[in-house]
Amino acid sequence: MSPLTPPNPRMPAEWAEHEACLMVWPTRASLWGPAFEAAKREYAAVARTIADFEPVIMIAAPGLADEARAACAGDSDGNSDSAADAAGHSIEVVELPVDDSWLRDSGPIFAYDAHGHRVGVDFRFNAWGEKHHPWTADDKLASLLLDRLGTPRVHSSMILEGGALTVDGEGTLITTEQCLLHPNRNPRMSRTEIEDELKRRLGVEKVIWLPYGGLEDTETDGHVDGVAAYVAPPRSSSPSPRTRPTPTTPGCAPTSRSWRPPPTPAAAPWRSSSSRRPPTERSRAPRSRSATSTSTAPTAVAWSPSAATPTPRATPRPSPSSPPRSRAARWSAYRPRSSRTAAAESTASPSSSRRT
Repeated sequence: MSPLTPPNPRMPAEWAEHEACLMVWPTRASLWGPAFEAAKREYAAVARTIADFEPVIMIAAPGLADEARAACAGDSDGNSDSAADAAGHSIEVVELPVDDSWLRDSGPIFAYDAHGHRVGVDFRFNAWGEKHHPWTADDKLASLLLDRLGTPRVHSSMILEGGALTVDGEGTLITTEQCLLHPNRNPRMSRTEIEDELKRRLGVEKVIWLPYGGLEDTETDGHVDGVAAYVAPPRSSSPSPRTRPTPTTPGCAPTSRSWRPPPTPAAAPWRSSSSRRPPTERSRAPRSRSATSTSTAPTAVAWSPSAATPTPRATPRPSPSSPPRSRAARWSAYRPRSSRTAAAESTASPSSSRRT
């Protein structure tokens, strides 16, 4: 691991006040298939709705800036006034080389240093275990974006996506063994080394390891954001299948057993709530990044303003996952709601905006 320039940063919780929201415009038609144009419309609707509350910075691949401005301005014809209209929505479009449109996972993690100054932690990115080629531009995106924003960069050679973790802002992080211990991420790092790097780069003191994320999640290999999220320190929420068995039921029991109350910095009582997960059918798309992109806006990154955990029951190291379903297939199986309604929901809670 590269040396960390002191002072060590600390990642705030997702509900912390932030300055702007970062997104990436849909880039490659080959990833989206027939859903490509629909995805653009949904991304634009989400950006416009967020812009009603805070500025949005939309990153577009070289040559796509005008298209992104026009769509974010609500102009599908590419009229010349689109840039002004987008500015009226507080949406700035900048061009940077990108491979995909999930900044939640490929972008930097914003944190504070010991003096309260903003820094960006730049982890490596390999397209969720080398699933989508190429990913070279996305691996370099965090560094280029931080340079564009004028934000100091903290480098890590560990591969990590933003959706693989959740923090309470007070020193506790939750992740899954299914993802971080997967051999397609950091095969030369032990669990202890991964945990130490999380503590060093993100300023956490405790790491809670859940055995699984979503068992059907072959796209991200079990990101924690599919099963758990902090809603307030020290309160968390996770789904619980209490109806008929589903394909994800086998993973919920061991995950729940690992949900033990750790000591918190303020010695506050730990509270964990379960939300009832509706039954799923194999004919419907698994809960994944693309299938939920219109309802939870996982592409968004919250830009922060300037200014001893009990060991869970050991689980076997996961084996390589099966090939993910195509993005177009997942999208076609998903039944989106009104884009405006979905976009409004995405901004109703700061925790839907990726990483602060």
